[in-house]
Amino acid sequence: MTGWESWTRRAAALIVFVIFLAAAICAAGLVPYALAAQTASIIILTLSSTLSFTLVVWAGARIAAAIWPASKPSGFATWSTGILAALFVVSLYVIVLRPVSLRLSERQPYANTRYWQLPTGSRIAYSEFDPPASMTVKPYPIVFLHGGPGVVQAPFDQEIYGSFAADGFRVLLFDQAGSGLSAFLPRVRDYTITRSVDDLEAIRQQIGAEKLILIGHSWGSTLAASYIAKYPGHIAKVVFHSPGGASGICLKQRWTTPAQRVGPFDFRLHACLLPCFSEIAIPTQRKTSCPSERQKN
Repeated sequence: MTGWESWTRRAAALIVFVIFLAAAICAAGLVPYALAAQTASIIILTLSSTLSFTLVVWAGARIAAAIWPASKPSGFATWSTGILAALFVVSLYVIVLRPVSLRLSERQPYANTRYWQLPTGSRIAYSEFDPPASMTVKPYPIVFLHGGPGVVQAPFDQEIYGSFAADGFRVLLFDQAGSGLSAFLPRVRDYTITRSVDDLEAIRQQIGAEKLILIGHSWGSTLAASYIAKYPGHIAKVVFHSPGGASGICLKQRWTTPAQRVGPFDFRLHACLLPCFSEIAIPTQRKTSCPSERQKN
């Protein structure tokens, strides 16, 4: 073998090894990500990540050693994989698994912040806006569901949705479990849609409302749809604002609602949509309009 051929083979071996190393890192992230849908065991997820990384690296090292060529390809693959696997485990612990003390900036409560201790075990921070004392209170309260998961009810939300109290609605905004001023749940596995739906039902019972008017923003729309599926009898009306797809069908269908005409940032749209729930809450090809709009026409 000439010197040029030798250097070419070694360069090719290095390129192959680097490609396999990159693939191993991807596999170490993707395999536990896929398994997380089936299990929340940190041990299982860690082992799956480490095993995926090790197997792909070993295959790459074995092929690279054959291309080089090494005198003992299997031996080279074994010890090089062992070293890289050990480095991977150490990195995984330092970057992901090592316990750390969170030092988050303290979020200040609003002037009207109160707390619920729900029977689900969640401690939820909420704000309530009530109609003026001289106004008749409408029978069903508005509950705003913020986006995320993990976002909070912002001052902007308080200003916009709290303004519906002037129309006679009792309005409640809350930070979902683990968000904002609400307490963290004991375990990561507790953060599920089922838990969020159970919290929302507990809130309905806490405030003594027979039915709710839900306004869901982004992820909050997904939560609202999940609640409706489980408790259809406790919903008076719902508004999906900038919703995430509830299903593949929703992403493909056209929504022919007033939102297409006035634009997504006209927040008075909510006041228009609330009395139109029976016509536009579900994707449809049928055009609809609000009572106030029909009167103008």
